[in-house]
Amino acid sequence: SKYAKDNNLYAVVLSPETENYILQKIKEADGELPPLDPGFVQKLITKLSKSAEKFIMNQATPVLLTSPAIRRYVKQIIEPYLPNFAVLSYSEVDPKVKLNILEYIGTNE
Repeated sequence: SKYAKDNNLYAVVLSPETENYILQKIKEADGELPPLDPGFVQKLITKLSKSAEKFIMNQATPVLLTSPAIRRYVKQIIEPYLPNFAVLSYSEVDPKVKLNILEYIGTNE
């Protein structure tokens, strides 16, 4: 609820393909975050940056929702580029808060 405004949480969500790509890379590296394809990271950061305008329009803190399994890794990936983006897992969202998904972020378009 720290990021909710009037009991509404505005967030962007990673596409299932993007989540699976990151999870697969972590599994291949035995639970560590390996260096990711620079093109993948660049697309992810670009799409998240563009989505920030939607948060400004809603006067909300930028929030990216991910699965609990990859939350900390996604934070590591985007923090150097987008330090103001909060990265939360679905399990950290209070069930009483109304979730407003602004966009699904994928990297394969």
